[in-house]
Amino acid sequence: MKLYVDIETIPGETMPELSEIKAPANYKDPEKILAYQKENQLEAYKKQALNSMEGRILCVGYCIDTGKPGVLKVNVLSGDEKELITEFERIVKTAFNEPYVFVGWNILSFDIPWLWRKAIQYNLVTLKGMIPKSNPRMVVDLMKLWAADFKDYVKMSGCAKFLNIAHSPTSGSDVYDMWRSGDVEAIKRHCREDVATLMEIDGRIT
Repeated sequence: MKLYVDIETIPGETMPELSEIKAPANYKDPEKILAYQKENQLEAYKKQALNSMEGRILCVGYCIDTGKPGVLKVNVLSGDEKELITEFERIVKTAFNEPYVFVGWNILSFDIPWLWRKAIQYNLVTLKGMIPKSNPRMVVDLMKLWAADFKDYVKMSGCAKFLNIAHSPTSGSDVYDMWRSGDVEAIKRHCREDVATLMEIDGRIT
């Protein structure tokens, strides 16, 4: 049984304080340091979406493949972070009563650490135990499988293009702007398309 997963993340609720933004060491003039901090505050805020201890999960796209014949459906959970993570726990707990693996793109370095830490943050003990944080045998990271070596970071869209597989016209870097404009449906659509692409790549290379 396989659980295909893709998450989309956004920054936290507050901008970083200017004092938290470190200017280059060669900056000595207080006015220039302050100007640098103001200029880079927004970028520092956006980067929270890459840090699971600062950012928030906006949506979780997933598909459960039991291995039985039938049409596979991609679902997307979105909304309040605690509520969607709690719902994800319920889904995983209900679905997996037999051996399973998590499948994703760069999932070992991104999706799994985020989900595992959020499960701990919200005291979701069952989900924490079901996420294979320390058991790589229960994970298929397609990026690592596709990579030439450990330094080879390949985007899923690049792999999909190479294999002539349809993929979302938007990317993770577009999520912030879509979120700021209030277009959550576009983010959900992007997440759903990513899971569909993920599944097709998995079918080609595993």
